[in-house]
Amino acid sequence: ISLPDIAARSEKLISTYFPEYLDELNGLAAGSAIPLEDILLLGSEETIRNGFANQCTTFAYTGTQGVILGHNEDWETGYEDKLYVLKARPREGAAFISLDYLGCLGGSSVALNEYGIAFSGNSLLDGAQQGVPKNIILRSQIEAKNIKEFEKWATFQPRAVPNHSMAVDAKGEIVSVE
Repeated sequence: ISLPDIAARSEKLISTYFPEYLDELNGLAAGSAIPLEDILLLGSEETIRNGFANQCTTFAYTGTQGVILGHNEDWETGYEDKLYVLKARPREGAAFISLDYLGCLGGSSVALNEYGIAFSGNSLLDGAQQGVPKNIILRSQIEAKNIKEFEKWATFQPRAVPNHSMAVDAKGEIVSVE
């Protein structure tokens, strides 16, 4: 399948299931002067690279001072300078802070929302298929008001890349979804 076909398929799936995030992607494209097709390909990179070794690790535990969520961002060498921190208060939806990759929406790595849900997402790169790009599903997880809602978004289908998401809430509940 060609790169333009991957971008077109991603755009169609996003517009079907998450049209509000297609609006965000269009804003990202306009603001960066990068064509939407290229932004869609950046967000589909893991689908394109199917079969590469898994990289990141996430853990959570209850310590003496509360719940700890840890995550190592261990993608490819050279990506270290392609991360950014986003503090966002969308017109609609949850306010959040997140660590993200350039060209991707908020939530592409780790995030904390205004409801006290902190989460991370780890790619499981074997098994890519046709579906919504992982980064869009991670963006949807930012909207979770509680752990139950987080689990709903973390198990969304159809998805392009298998993923492991771990979340903790302000009450100390921990969930791991693969």
